[in-house]
Amino acid sequence: MQCRERSTSSMEQRGVTVWFTGLSGSGKTTIAKQVEQELRNRGLRVDRLDGDIVRQALTRDLGFSKEDRDKNIERVTFVAKMLTKNGVIVLCSFISPYRERRAKTRREIEEVGEFVEVYVECPLEVCAERDVKGLYAKAFAGEIQNFTGVSDPYEPPENPEIVCRTAEETVEESAAKVIRYLEGHGLVPKMERLAPEAYIEMEETYGAHNYAPLDVVITRAEGVWVWDVEGKRYIDFLSAYSALNQGHVHPRILQAMEAQARRLTLTSRAFRNDQLPLLEKELCELTGFEMMLPMNSGTEAVETALKAARKWGYTVKGVPPDKAQIITCAGNFHGRTITIISFSTEEPYREGFGPFTPGFVTIPYGDADALEAAITPETVAFLVEPIQGEGGIIVPPEGYLRRVREICDRHNVLFIADEIQTGLGRTGRLLACDWEEVKPDIVTLGKALSGGFYPVSAVLASREVLGVFRPGDHGSTFGGNPLACAVAREALRVLVEEGLIDRAVEMGAYLMGRLQRVESPYIKEVRGKGLLVGVELVPEAGGAHRFCEALKDEGVLCKDTREHVIRFAPPLVITREEIDWALEQVEKVLAE
Repeated sequence: MQCRERSTSSMEQRGVTVWFTGLSGSGKTTIAKQVEQELRNRGLRVDRLDGDIVRQALTRDLGFSKEDRDKNIERVTFVAKMLTKNGVIVLCSFISPYRERRAKTRREIEEVGEFVEVYVECPLEVCAERDVKGLYAKAFAGEIQNFTGVSDPYEPPENPEIVCRTAEETVEESAAKVIRYLEGHGLVPKMERLAPEAYIEMEETYGAHNYAPLDVVITRAEGVWVWDVEGKRYIDFLSAYSALNQGHVHPRILQAMEAQARRLTLTSRAFRNDQLPLLEKELCELTGFEMMLPMNSGTEAVETALKAARKWGYTVKGVPPDKAQIITCAGNFHGRTITIISFSTEEPYREGFGPFTPGFVTIPYGDADALEAAITPETVAFLVEPIQGEGGIIVPPEGYLRRVREICDRHNVLFIADEIQTGLGRTGRLLACDWEEVKPDIVTLGKALSGGFYPVSAVLASREVLGVFRPGDHGSTFGGNPLACAVAREALRVLVEEGLIDRAVEMGAYLMGRLQRVESPYIKEVRGKGLLVGVELVPEAGGAHRFCEALKDEGVLCKDTREHVIRFAPPLVITREEIDWALEQVEKVLAE
């Protein structure tokens, strides 16, 4: 049985120019980008020539006059014709106001390939209201002359192949029109997609049943939005458990990944590469630590931290061999390896997997007195989440982390902060520990370290701690590979340069405020920090899972944790308008 999506045609790709025409602000480039993404996902050769692209490369010297508009289109037509001749799908989206000039372009393109005109129809007042670049305001004020639709005419096409009415249609609907036309006329191969039920049945048949996902089959994503295989759009309020702080498919990170993948992907640690040292330096400088050890998954980072702490205990603190103890907290979640579930307090994680790794002591979370009471001369470290994520978005009492730091200092115990979910901006600080201005001895990072593109994790510590490792003590074939490092470097730059950490504070306060005003008999408490928020439901609500299912049906993807808590953790790029839309669905579901 053929399980993959497949083309129904074995034809060679034919060259075609798809010419989007319409007023500024009508949505030409937005639709073109959507079409481009879909066609690239199919492995087709696509180039997009939009207003910004052609201004940078072809038309920087041209203005808004009719003569300059004609020269603009003449140059773009030349490029589009060459690409079309070579079998490329060319998506042109910029102002082309005159029918005669568009007709000339059609004739020239049809000498070498196919030409499809898409009229992106949108009323002038709607375009002016959108005014993405502020051009309409300047045109109406007389600051820009010869502006199409204001001081110069726009001549709509008389017989376009496709009409997209963006005041009435979503971007997805408009893009789907274009794709259907191209498929229907044999200009791109048709793609047969399986029904969602077929994907689910396949996974249930051939995949191990170690997860219980919501039954939505996602096929693509952008920013805070994802789409299923039937084209339905959802807002992502989980962010892959905080791995997507920078948003889905961030273009800068994608570009960095593509560029590195063309050069070098893997060397193993048997040889050096030119990306790992740069990531080590940049991450240490950003966080204030002296050394970094790269791994792949968050669980690996925690295991690495535990190994480092034990060896530090034996070689630096002087704990007798095989006597080291590490203190952990009830309700913790640090991964699912044998050692890590050894100190889990959740029986479903442990059942059937013993015997377990010794050397761990568990205390109540958020109780500094319990920590001090549990410390013995053999204690080498205390492992804690600054906020418990899987534990139900549990925020410890104010001052708890400061007391932990003071207690660990006094007893010569390493303070290990698992910041895999809470770190890298999620709570509104680079690290959640920064809220109390404390610096742990060891920090583990993962998830958002790659912006959701690649498994990347890291252990950060002082030279005294990570310096205990010698060649052969620890390693990973893929840990520190150049592709992962290039991706992580750009993901960190995006986080800082785009102000996403501060944005988490602003949007988190807005989200919390909106949630706290929701009137529902089911809500017991709203808690969290930044954009890591938990809504705990009363026992009478019947568990959080059914509400997550209902929210999925309304277009909001989130997940329950600890039975009675709904976790909300959208990408940090989310806007107020997107929060408002999501909260309308939340209010609807929690009110019913």
